[in-house]
Amino acid sequence: MLKKGLMLEEMVRVPVLAALKIILLLLKNQMKKLQMSQGLVNSNGKTKPSRGSATDPQSLYARRRRERINERLRILQNLVPNGTKVDVSTMLEEAVHYVKFLQLQIKLLSSDDLWMYAPIAHNGMDIGLHQKIFPNL
Repeated sequence: MLKKGLMLEEMVRVPVLAALKIILLLLKNQMKKLQMSQGLVNSNGKTKPSRGSATDPQSLYARRRRERINERLRILQNLVPNGTKVDVSTMLEEAVHYVKFLQLQIKLLSSDDLWMYAPIAHNGMDIGLHQKIFPNL
């Protein structure tokens, strides 16, 4: 009786294993079809690059553009007094004020009548000269 039980078990095991292999192949096939329908796999079965890998020219161009902007912002931060100690928005505001200040210094120092006021403007005293010299700033 023991031999018949083992033989029966063997007879059942072989078809079950074959059936499991067939089910596994069917599941793999269904997964592949599902991935292809979702655009995750090419028709040759290779996976497509993930969304964040940025291989299209437009994404690469945008990345290079962002890198150039960030590089120029770092350069500007180093040129503006206290530029590295504040956030980007504040640093840009400071850069605008600093450029206006430098333009005023150029105007004051190049003028025969106003050059003596340059140190006063440098110390931050507002004597109203910048409004006379640069009315549209």
